[in-house]
Amino acid sequence: MLTVLASAMPAGLVAQSAPDPSPQTAAPLPNGSEPVAEPPFSAIEWLSDIFVVPITGPEDVSSDAGRPRSAIPEDITTSPIGQVKADAVGLLPASVTGLPRNFWGPTGSSKLVRMIGAQRIDMPPPLNMLLRRLLLAELDPPIDSSPEARLFLARIDKLLAMGALDPALALIERAGPNTPALFRRWFDIRLLSGRE
Repeated sequence: MLTVLASAMPAGLVAQSAPDPSPQTAAPLPNGSEPVAEPPFSAIEWLSDIFVVPITGPEDVSSDAGRPRSAIPEDITTSPIGQVKADAVGLLPASVTGLPRNFWGPTGSSKLVRMIGAQRIDMPPPLNMLLRRLLLAELDPPIDSSPEARLFLARIDKLLAMGALDPALALIERAGPNTPALFRRWFDIRLLSGRE
């Protein structure tokens, strides 16, 4: 059947379509160097970059190659569904304080704890009121909030240093004195205020 098709085609087409078994080499350039293959031009420059795959060497095989790896990431923390983080507990909603719920932004708990601890309690009254409003505000917890609630404890401790026993007690009771650190502060405040 191929011979029938070949005889029906013009001679020039048959000669072009037949594969040449010998490898073809390009003629050297006038300066004597070998020609270099270049990628085809693209009308859309970024489109041609999408399909470029970097050529890499063989994969690095470490000594742990035979050991199975865990499919579970190592840094997972768990918390019961519906449980409010103590760092988010407050007495004053955002509508009262005028502060946005995401007030802490990307700042970590450690830095916030240091900053709250560094605030002096002998500031002028307007600044003292602002600090107290911040300590009592319902705000989203920091991005790295943990069950230890370090920011919440720093807020309670600063309220205690300011002599604000009732708001500190109300905050702890709202969060629940369910950790040793919170229970200790709750018990101390109750003793200081004559409630125990």
